[in-house]
Amino acid sequence: MLGNLAVAVLLAISGAGKLRSPEETRDAFQALRLPGWLQRSPAPVLLPWGELALAVLLIVGAGWVLVVTAGAAVLLMAAYTVVIARALTFDEPVRCHCFGALGGDGVTRRTLLRNVLLLVTSVLGLVGAVTGVSIYSQPAAGWGWIAMAALAAVVAVLSLAGGGESPSGGGASVAPTLTIWEVSSGERITLRKLAGRHGGIVLLSVVSGCGGCERVLAALPGWLAENPGRTVVPMRPAGHAVDDPKWESLALLHEDWGSNVTHTLVGSRTPSAIELDAAGVPVGEPAVGPAAVEELIRGRVEPEPAVEAPAAPVEEEPDDYVRRPIPDSVLIDADGEPLTLRQVASQQAQLLVTIDCLCSPARHAIASITDWQQRLPVLEVRLVPSIRPRDPAAVPAEVQSTALYDHGGFAARALGATGKVAAVLLGADGLIAGGPVTGLEAVEDFVADIEDQIRAAAAESDVPPSG
Repeated sequence: MLGNLAVAVLLAISGAGKLRSPEETRDAFQALRLPGWLQRSPAPVLLPWGELALAVLLIVGAGWVLVVTAGAAVLLMAAYTVVIARALTFDEPVRCHCFGALGGDGVTRRTLLRNVLLLVTSVLGLVGAVTGVSIYSQPAAGWGWIAMAALAAVVAVLSLAGGGESPSGGGASVAPTLTIWEVSSGERITLRKLAGRHGGIVLLSVVSGCGGCERVLAALPGWLAENPGRTVVPMRPAGHAVDDPKWESLALLHEDWGSNVTHTLVGSRTPSAIELDAAGVPVGEPAVGPAAVEELIRGRVEPEPAVEAPAAPVEEEPDDYVRRPIPDSVLIDADGEPLTLRQVASQQAQLLVTIDCLCSPARHAIASITDWQQRLPVLEVRLVPSIRPRDPAAVPAEVQSTALYDHGGFAARALGATGKVAAVLLGADGLIAGGPVTGLEAVEDFVADIEDQIRAAAAESDVPPSG
């Protein structure tokens, strides 16, 4: 039956792709959070050979051999579907190459749809094997054959579309003016200034949920020890897994808002890296994938000569915190009435604590709102969720009464206060007075800093005038 042929072809492509990139198969096991014993077992090594064996038997098998093989294919596709459906419930997006070097690198609803259709196709193939319908005995006519051909074509497109994506590489001229955010200071900086500060850098783009990225991050200290003159700047999407402990030890960590820098310079695949000279201009081609990234970071100890900076004078960014106008975004109060951010802060400065989940850090922040309000009496501390909890008890009544709902998280993105937990201080003068900061620990430190400033201001006001 044509269903078995379609499944066989895709299994062959998948197995061949996994053999070409064996490390990515093990990375996929890790990114999909499969049990530890399974990750440590020979399964990642044996899986591509199993897929190739099934592909061959689906094509050449007959009788009970074909029935057993088709049944095994159904079980495999069912397992793949369950694993993908489970991955879609994770807090972080999952990156894995389910077809090796081919196909997309992200687990999305499209991935689940593809696996469901693969499961349906394999079930139809099993039915054909049980009823004795052969691939080679059916004429290419009739609605049944046409329907199966269409289903096989859809499955093939969903499985393989998006593969072979190359980095854009078209942003060399604008690279020096692109900006990213320093996690340590919360300030924006241009690539020209960042690269000039270190005499050239390697910009490393990584995301959580990507096994190859985690391997690169784990090996990065050793690579830098071998090349002490190398400066590598890890960069993640803004607000992405900000509470993940593995990011805490990274030096020079930066955030890429909207992944604009990554998409402009290296494309969407991760891990990826590109070298910038002291003027912030790309040197050579981007490196995509763990092996290419390792070669870029370890391969050249001395950076290539930097090109001259543009003749026009470049105005350096100030080191002090620059207050920005409060953006025009709308929140919904407890009565269901819309309020702009400026209206919210017009009478009293506001500390807005944003959350986008009910994970442990977010629940801790919710429980701390009352305490933070008591510590910051001159401000109004408000919870700003972009989700509506199904359980009313998840948010205490006193916190709920002052909370402001952020539909779709638009206000949080406009403020830059994205992630599981973030905070920003709005001044009554229409300007952002502090932040944004992301991550529970950063928010707690932010509250402590504001508390110290309030105490210092109160102490100064109590000092009698001299003379």
